[in-house]
Amino acid sequence: MFLADIGYCSPKDAAEIFALEELSSVSPWPLSLIRRDLAGETAMIYLGARGKDLLLGFAALGPCRRGAELARIAVRPDYRRRGIGSQLLVGASEVALSLGYTRLSLHVRASQSGARAFYERNAFLPLAPAPGYYEGGEDALLMESSLPLVIVADAL
Repeated sequence: MFLADIGYCSPKDAAEIFALEELSSVSPWPLSLIRRDLAGETAMIYLGARGKDLLLGFAALGPCRRGAELARIAVRPDYRRRGIGSQLLVGASEVALSLGYTRLSLHVRASQSGARAFYERNAFLPLAPAPGYYEGGEDALLMESSLPLVIVADAL
């Protein structure tokens, strides 16, 4: 496991977050959206995982109808499976809890069985399918967990 420094992102992190988006996402968020979020123009909060003076991953969360929504977790491909996603998930859940939320939800691509298994190991339960949720028409699965999260030791 690689122990990363988890902290809040600021507007100066926008380009690095966007570069990570391009590396790790099928449909990366536009730089303009990331800049608006980080400038405080939306309710979205970004956490970054840093190590070796490099942004290794980030999580973005914000309010939704059911509580807080984990809108994105992304980890550099060369740092995956080292516990960074778990550390970001813990950080995001702590932020949501500190803001008074009791539930954390997320959407996961139907095709990403590994991501779904990761969330299930970390106390997320499948709630409902979301047909055509993603750009290009790919289906998603809505998942949710109560807060505080109960993290399984081997999931880290």
